[in-house]
Amino acid sequence: MHRGGRSRRTPFLPGPVSRGHYHSTFDPFGVLFVVSGYNLWTVMLCHGLYDTIAFVRFANKKSKYSDLETQSW
Repeated sequence: MHRGGRSRRTPFLPGPVSRGHYHSTFDPFGVLFVVSGYNLWTVMLCHGLYDTIAFVRFANKKSKYSDLETQSW
């Protein structure tokens, strides 16, 4: 894992900015992290709510991933 002050992906930005930019290219939680001013609590609460909704949908067979018997892995 790269622990230097600069990211390999965006070498001209300071560490936290480049890491936020790096994560924002992969998921909406990275964007939320940057927009919230690098407040990790906001991301944790939103991610927990997202996972809870996904679990409830899965348990109620409303998700496309709920039918495990017919899915081919």
